[in-house]
Amino acid sequence: MADRTAAARVSRYRAAHRKRGGRRIELFAPHWAVGSLRATAERLRNKDRRLEGARLVLEAVLTTMNAPRPRHMDPETLLACLASPVLLPEWEAHIKSLFEEVSIEALHRTVLTGVVDFEDLAWATRVWRIRNGESREWVNEMADLRLARPAPRNVCAD
Repeated sequence: MADRTAAARVSRYRAAHRKRGGRRIELFAPHWAVGSLRATAERLRNKDRRLEGARLVLEAVLTTMNAPRPRHMDPETLLACLASPVLLPEWEAHIKSLFEEVSIEALHRTVLTGVVDFEDLAWATRVWRIRNGESREWVNEMADLRLARPAPRNVCAD
């Protein structure tokens, strides 16, 4: 950049995003896809913002998933795997255990944190080829009904 002030500002902006774990990407897409790509990016940023508040719930789920395995998964990797459009062989056993060994109650608590929703979990059952398990059926049913949304904050019972 010719303007030193602008270059310094851009440098500080990028450093702040790197510090928060964000990465800038440039993507060439057809004009008709730009809106949906922006919406997807915003949705992922919102989930990332909720991650810190959901960490205890995710760690409880990961305790079950990681117990018998030599390689341990962290919350960020779990979310990346759930959002992945492809099966990643190194994490396949972990994700299968999410749907086969983790209780429905624990999955529900995870959804209530807002870091994942039932549609994300249903997507993951298809991508990761989860064929059996009570949790898979329940997740798909809940995703179809679209009933499970986090309750608004400060809701008082009557």
